[in-house]
Amino acid sequence: MREKFPDKYENVVAPVPSPDDWFHATIVIEYPSVKVYVNNSSTPSLVVDQLSDRKNGWIGFWVGNTSEGDFRNLKISKK
Repeated sequence: MREKFPDKYENVVAPVPSPDDWFHATIVIEYPSVKVYVNNSSTPSLVVDQLSDRKNGWIGFWVGNTSEGDFRNLKISKK
C-alpha cells in the first residue's frame, strides 16, 4: 500500500502517545470512511476511505515488519 498510495493510509499520531505506556485507540467504521482516534482525542489521527464496499463481516488486526502487537481490554461494539 505504501508504494501504490504513499502517505494515504499513514499519518502522524496525535496526540503522540508515550512509547513506554499503553495508549487508547478508537476505530470508527462508518461506510465508506474509517477514522482512528488516539487517547480520547476529539480529532481523528487518521481518516481513510475503506478499500472495499463491504459493510459487515470480519475484523482483522495486522502487525508487520517484525514489530510487536499487544492488545489489552479490546472491545468491539456496534454504535
